[in-house]
Amino acid sequence: MKLYEADGKIEFIYSPIASPLNSPSASVGLVGTTVGNFLSLNSLGTNPTTSSTTETATIAANPVNGQMYSFARPMQATTMAWEPVTDLYTDAAATIPYSGQNVNVVYVKPTVETEYFVTASNGECTNVGSTIVTPLPLPEVVASESVSICNGNATELSVSGANTYVWSPATGLSASTGNTVTANPTVTTTYTVTGTGANGCQSSDTVTVTVNNPVVITYLSPEQGVLPGQTATISVTATGTVSGYQWMMSDDEGATFVALEADEIFEGVTSNTLSINNVDFDFAGLQFQCKVLGTTPCGDATSAPYILKVNNVGIQTNPSSVSICEAGSTSFTTIATSPDETVEITYQWEMNTGCFRINI
Repeated sequence: MKLYEADGKIEFIYSPIASPLNSPSASVGLVGTTVGNFLSLNSLGTNPTTSSTTETATIAANPVNGQMYSFARPMQATTMAWEPVTDLYTDAAATIPYSGQNVNVVYVKPTVETEYFVTASNGECTNVGSTIVTPLPLPEVVASESVSICNGNATELSVSGANTYVWSPATGLSASTGNTVTANPTVTTTYTVTGTGANGCQSSDTVTVTVNNPVVITYLSPEQGVLPGQTATISVTATGTVSGYQWMMSDDEGATFVALEADEIFEGVTSNTLSINNVDFDFAGLQFQCKVLGTTPCGDATSAPYILKVNNVGIQTNPSSVSICEAGSTSFTTIATSPDETVEITYQWEMNTGCFRINI
């Protein structure tokens, strides 16, 4: 029999005796007083079965000369218990509190220096270990205030409270590191800056750069005569980040313009369409402009003057826009009217070439 102290392994090597056995009976194994604390062989063949509930077995035949039987020391389950349970968790996200479970890995999230103890138990044997967790302070990373820019412009972003900094995303930034960077994104972007303190701890802050687009007026209603008593309508269309509209009027041939206020005559003075109700000949020659308001810091845009024409002949029905195939043809129809029945109405069609109009 051999006993290995390092791992508790025991080996038995069978050697036969000269005379035959008389009613042979034997038990080879590790025995103890408690069921489960031993391991015995039920036979002495080459591949014997084992038992941890029966310490003896009748053996009817001798094993082969030199047959070796090895027994590893029976192992009991080792349990782990941690204390104190304050700020102990069983998951890395620190969302499941530790409450006495048998685990060999725990996660801590203390706010003050804490010594934790773990007791390992195996049967009647116990061992206690400990470790001290000292929470280090996080850097107080503070980024500059969120800011708005007009597309095409740039702004400076800064941060303080740590030793080194990394900005993300890098799109639109002059650099991705440092306490001061220049930002000129083309779309609204929220930047995250992560600061690392001298102790290696990190924290972050965010700053949003809102990108507004400059206002560009793309359309103003063409000047058109209106009959007395009718309603004149003027519209503008604009691109960009529009925040509002304000229509203005001049009665001194465009020298000065005054903002209009809504009343029974003027409607839609703060929209993109102005309605002038109950027009009469006294309105002839008045000029109107629309100021399209940009969103800070982008500026405003002002339309060209629209000169109101009051005629005794006006267009009652405008021709409709159409689409035709190449080499195709179409026709347009318009109807003019006048409150003066003695007025002879004639028509002259014009074509807009993009630069000027020519008679057809």
